[in-house]
Order: sequence, then structure tokens, then C-alpha cells
Amino acid sequence: MKEVTEMLMYMLGLTFGFVLSVPLHELGHLLFGKLTGYKFLSFQLLHFLWTKDESGKLQVTKSPLIRGAIGQCLLIPCEGESRFHFVLYNMGGGLVNLLCAVPFFVAFLHSENAHIAMLFFGFAVSSAILAILNLLPIKRQMIPNDGANILEARKSLDAEHGFYLMLKVNAEMAKGKLLQQYPVETFALSEIADLSNYLVANMVFLRASVLDDLGEFERSRAELLRVDTAKLPPFYAAQIEMQLLFNDVVHNGSAEAVDRARDFAESKVKNKLWNKILTMKHPAFMPYNAAKIALIDGDKEQARAVIAEARKQIPSMHNPGDEYSTALKLDRLEARLQ
Repeated sequence: MKEVTEMLMYMLGLTFGFVLSVPLHELGHLLFGKLTGYKFLSFQLLHFLWTKDESGKLQVTKSPLIRGAIGQCLLIPCEGESRFHFVLYNMGGGLVNLLCAVPFFVAFLHSENAHIAMLFFGFAVSSAILAILNLLPIKRQMIPNDGANILEARKSLDAEHGFYLMLKVNAEMAKGKLLQQYPVETFALSEIADLSNYLVANMVFLRASVLDDLGEFERSRAELLRVDTAKLPPFYAAQIEMQLLFNDVVHNGSAEAVDRARDFAESKVKNKLWNKILTMKHPAFMPYNAAKIALIDGDKEQARAVIAEARKQIPSMHNPGDEYSTALKLDRLEARLQ
């Protein structure tokens, strides 16, 4: 009976330790990012999003979260520096988790009550596990972790700049700038850029998205075809593949393009992860799903229901730039369905 109680206390500590470790992890990114010179943009746990209003007052709203993520801390990188400082910002979450594991482990070693000791041990283990899972580079999950971001960003100046622009553009669009207002040269790459690096590939995706918003669909498609999605983490690969599918069935619409999109969609039928991303209840992905449902599966009624739900959710993105691009996709899809 004693062993069972101790195991239950350990599991309780493990569970509550994980619940506590997630917000501490995101606060670690905030702390070390601020120490590096970053500015606050947003802090999200589950569907609760903290941002600052125009007066600088903190406000909390509800917002969709990308599947596979529990929390996210987004900061605005410094401008005008010779190099982009990204290591401490990425390591911050894992470092705080490791620092928190130490006192819990010390308390476990010095506790005279075996049950309380196992509770502390559970806290320590959960903190350490979360730190390891984020600090060791893991790319082949849906969204690469902090360690992978550091590893990939250090591989080239293109990758480092790609990571910088990912944060900078997101912050500017959150303040109201539209993607189509960026010159395509903003996302220029060197001739030796490694497009299998997801931070570099994301630059291509952003460049293609600018062209797409501007209505230059053939140029947008040509950009996307530069990237070999087979070597990218699923989340990045799916964005590129879904944009290509959308381009074929909505912007092009020829029998050849639709057949090409249908063949691709059929090749992904058994890919559970790809379909999870496609069917996420997130407005940024819902236009792709609606396009597939309407123009490949042939169910326009269901597609219109998805479009209506996407429009309802657009304000929850709390990013005017993303909201505009998403609404533009929905407008073009609805025009195609008429």
C-alpha cells in the first residue's frame, strides 16, 4: 500500500509539475528575450492570449492555437544591430525549466516524508523532461522545438536572417502592416541558400505569399516549387503544399491544374499528420481545407460552412496582417465557387 501511495504522489507531482512547467517555460522565453533586448509582443497559454493595447495596458483575449502547441511567447527582435541574437531567447524556456527542477530535486532528497518526497520528485522530473525535449534539437515533429531553431539558425546567414524576419514580419503584421506591402526583395536569398533549412524555406513561403496577395499567382507558384517539401518539418511542408493546392484549384482552375491537385490530395489521404494540419480549426488553414472540400471533393455546401466559420474566427487571430490575407483567400475562393 505504501508503494502504491508513493507512486500516486509521484504521478500527481508529474502531472502538476507539467502544468506548472509550461507557463514557466514561456516566461523563460520572455525573461531571456527581454534580457537580450527583445520587446514584448504576445504571450499565449492554450486559447488565452495576452497582448498590449495602444496605451501599453496588458489585455487578455481568446485566440486559436496551432495544434501541437500549448503555449507561445512572441517577442519583437532588436533592429539596427550587426547580428541577430537568437540563442538566449530560444534557450530561455528550457533553462528556466532546468533551474526549476533543481530546487524540487533538492527538496526530494531532503524530505523526511516519503509521500511528499515523491511529489517533489514528480515536479523535478516533469521540469527536466520539458527542458530536455525543448533544448535537444528535434526537427521531425510537427513544429520544430527551440533547440532545432538554434541549430538551424546557426547554419547560415540566410537561416539566421530567415529567423529574424519570421519574428519581425509577424510583429509588424500584428501592428497592422499587410504582407503585400513588403517588397519581394525583403525575402531575397543568396545563391547558395539551403532550401531544406526550414527557416530559409519559410523565406520562400513569405515571398510567395506576398506575390499571392498581390495577385501574381504564377510567380507565387514558381517560388513555392523551388522548395523540396520532403526535407522540411511537417508544419512548414504542409503550408507550402496547401498553398500550391489552393493555387491550382482556385487561382488556376484549369482541368490540368485541378487534376494535379486531386492527385496530390489523394497521395495524402493516409497521411494523418498532414490531414490534421489541413483540418485544424484555425482560420489561417481553413481556406485551404474549404478549397479542397469544394473543388476536389465536390461538396460546395460543406465548403461554404467552413468558409463561414473561418470568417467568424478571423478576428480571433489578433493580427491585422494575417486577418487581411486570410479574408483575401476566402474572398477569392468564394468568387471561384460562384
